[in-house]
Formats: sequence, C-alpha cells, structure tokens
Amino acid sequence: VSMDGAAKVLVGNQHFVFYPMMALARFNLYVQSWIQLFSKERLHYRKVEICAMTVYCCWVVKLATSMPTWLEVLGWLLTSHAVAGILHVQIVIS
Repeated sequence: VSMDGAAKVLVGNQHFVFYPMMALARFNLYVQSWIQLFSKERLHYRKVEICAMTVYCCWVVKLATSMPTWLEVLGWLLTSHAVAGILHVQIVIS
C-alpha cells in the first residue's frame, strides 16, 4: 500500500499520536452528528436529536462562559473532552 508523507509520519508515530487524537476525537463526533442530522437521510427522531444537541451545546457554552478567564474555559473544555477520550479509547480498542 502506497502512503503519502503525512501517512508515513502518522503511522510511524502512531504510538505517540493515538492518545492525543482520541482526546480530541469527541469534537469530531459532534461534527459528524450535526452532519448526519442535517443530511437528507431519513432519521426517526431527527427533531428530538436536534433539540438534544442544541440543548447540550447551549449548556456547554453557558457553563464555559461562567468561568472567569478564557484560559480556564479552554482548560476545562480540553480536560473534560480528554477524560471522555479515555472511554473513546476503550471503544476503539475493543
């Protein structure tokens, strides 16, 4: 299988890249959820899921903006998603 330069670097260093990538993978899950919800594909509970995602996003924004500094907001957001990334690692490995 031929690989480009980026693939060679990532595969060669995947033991270093995997955990940081899983720490940020939750952001990708949010994007994929919104893409799915706004696609033309038939979904059973589209309105309920859009409402749930909107409420969750509003809650996260409200919680984040209640912190005194943007550094704390960034720290909280990255830490909370990195901790959830541990579960993501378990799902990916199993």
